[in-house]
Amino acid sequence: ARLVYRWPLTVYAATLSIPVICTVAALQYRTELDTGILSFRARDEPYAVHYDAVLAAIQWGKGHTRHREGPPSPPAPVNAPPPVPKVERLQSHPASWLTVVYETSPPGGDVLTPERLAFVARVEGAVVAVARFDDFCHLTPSPSVAASHPTACGRWVPNEVGGGSCPNMTCTTPMSLLSFESFIRVWFSELVSDADGENATAAAATIRVKLAGIGFPSDQAEEMAAALAAQPQAAASFAQMPLTDLLKLVPPGALTRDVFHIGHEPGWFFDKWYATGDSANAGSPRRVDNTNTATAAESSGDGSGDGGDGGGATASSISTDSGGGSVTSAVALRSGFEFSLPLAGYATIDDRRGEQEAKYRAFAAQFTSLLRPGGAVEADGASVGMRVLHAGVGISEDEATALVLGDLRFATAAFGLVFVCVLAYTRSLWTTVNALLGIALSFPTAFFFFRVAADSPFVSFLNILVPFVLLGIGCDDVMVMCDAFAGAAADAAGADADAAADVSSGPRRRRRCCQLPPEDCFTERYVSAARAMLATSLTTAVAFGSNVFSFIPPVRALGMYAAITVVANYALVLTLLPAALILRGRGARSVLKEALKRAWVSVASQGALAAAAAAAAAAA
Repeated sequence: ARLVYRWPLTVYAATLSIPVICTVAALQYRTELDTGILSFRARDEPYAVHYDAVLAAIQWGKGHTRHREGPPSPPAPVNAPPPVPKVERLQSHPASWLTVVYETSPPGGDVLTPERLAFVARVEGAVVAVARFDDFCHLTPSPSVAASHPTACGRWVPNEVGGGSCPNMTCTTPMSLLSFESFIRVWFSELVSDADGENATAAAATIRVKLAGIGFPSDQAEEMAAALAAQPQAAASFAQMPLTDLLKLVPPGALTRDVFHIGHEPGWFFDKWYATGDSANAGSPRRVDNTNTATAAESSGDGSGDGGDGGGATASSISTDSGGGSVTSAVALRSGFEFSLPLAGYATIDDRRGEQEAKYRAFAAQFTSLLRPGGAVEADGASVGMRVLHAGVGISEDEATALVLGDLRFATAAFGLVFVCVLAYTRSLWTTVNALLGIALSFPTAFFFFRVAADSPFVSFLNILVPFVLLGIGCDDVMVMCDAFAGAAADAAGADADAAADVSSGPRRRRRCCQLPPEDCFTERYVSAARAMLATSLTTAVAFGSNVFSFIPPVRALGMYAAITVVANYALVLTLLPAALILRGRGARSVLKEALKRAWVSVASQGALAAAAAAAAAAA
């Protein structure tokens, strides 16, 4: 207290310099705001690192050693040439994804209407049409190309061949219902092609095997195969069938297997009630009764069938029993897009990984601008009663970071509101500015010590809550210190005990806040206020600090940072604010002029002494 009273300008300058030094030091560390899906994992701790390393080794062994490279080779002879280094084929290693969810607005409607499916097709087309989509999508060769170029089109390619030497690679289709629709239409159309030239019994057996292969029950597959073998032209009409009717032919077993190698089983495209028909959760009936078994169409030759030209059965003449009914609607659909590394100019997925991810995120910003609220997709979806949600690796993190940093606007507004409240309480702009300055400088000061203690570049997004908490704590300490200073002035003025203990508001308190109390009165009030603030700050810091024992990383980081910030604020309110109050009581301008005058005299005297010494040396 006496140090602050006797040398307020020195204390004030030193207090301001410490946060500046801490801020500059903190900028030397790499820092990233962690808002990703792994933000609640202790990814930097030893057990997590070891666990991830084991998983990576297992995955590498499954994906490359056993299936790609074969069993380990025997040791090479001593004089054997070194092995040829290998690189990954261009854009062959899935690294990022985009998931787009389509649902009705309001929720609970049917997305399988023609106009809404057309909207889904437009959204998928807009994503695929983004500039440089082919430079980031997952590339695959056709089976025939892969068979004719096994070396160039393998997952790992000799370095001398190059990762981009596989010819005619194309982007994989979106993982969506529309892709499944195109595959299933072609599959039904080609269902009987392999049975051409066989008798009806052999053809039925061939078709039955295919039907069972995608999940049809054996009895249903047998009846439907017999019908298609008898009327093979009926399968071709599936290409003209509406999607909802086509889906009725797809058995539930086919919803759980990726028979067309799209990337996900068909059930992934729909809401979770699609395959179960849970009308209680979906809000509307999901299935319709369909108890007819697959039968051969009646021949139109007897005059009872559609088409009097004696033609064969149509697709509508074949119905299925999928074990309880057929799916007729869905409340949501989902599409997936896969993006792969390495990019052109990089050898593997880990080759300058940061550069590759930065390029992908710059590319992804193009289609996220279409999908975010207020974009072109939202306007198009409103016209058909649809809304679109999206998520993805890198995409969600960047958007969450923008939202979290955007919330700092509320902290700025809170600072403004608190500034007005403190100004109304102290009636002094100088005091208010220094009070809020002390609170604001607590954050960079605490962050430096937090960053050193945490030893991790990832900063939890929960730390954004600390400014809101500290504003209330800091303002309490500010008011306690201001009242202590005014009380010391009241003690010196000889006020009665009640007036000294409870400084009144209004002009009298304002005058006492401007008066400089004697050193003894200031010291007594300062010590009393410091003890009170120590009790409140210590209990608050301990309460927050107890979270360091949490197993949840963001909660642990929040507790540590908040505790350090409360301590830093306590230190600043004991130095910066009382020094500013004393400077104001003495007259800040006069004190500053006096300090500058003493500095000038000191510099001038040092210069004179240096000149005299130089002259003496020259004379000698």
